[in-house]
Amino acid sequence: MRRACLSRLKRCLFRREKLRQRRSRKNPPYYAAFFGWSPGWLQVFNNMKAFMLCFVLLSIFRGMSFSYFASMVPSIEKRFGLSSQSIGTVRAMSDVRYALN
Repeated sequence: MRRACLSRLKRCLFRREKLRQRRSRKNPPYYAAFFGWSPGWLQVFNNMKAFMLCFVLLSIFRGMSFSYFASMVPSIEKRFGLSSQSIGTVRAMSDVRYALN
């Protein structure tokens, strides 16, 4: 009787361990993925150089958009009759938006 219980317990633990290993193989912790989709070719970008390249490019585009917005402020103020205070509020909200990203 005792031997049968131990045998069942071992099988149960073995199945549990096998299931855990299968799950960990499916979803490794540091795979590059896009909304849960992680194809093999995307793993080429799973390194610091690719991260820094994306970070720098996004920072450049952010700076370009901020510069464009700054150059358009006077014409927006004149065209829509907005005060400097309201434009300042819009600029502050724009900075908050970038901080949240």
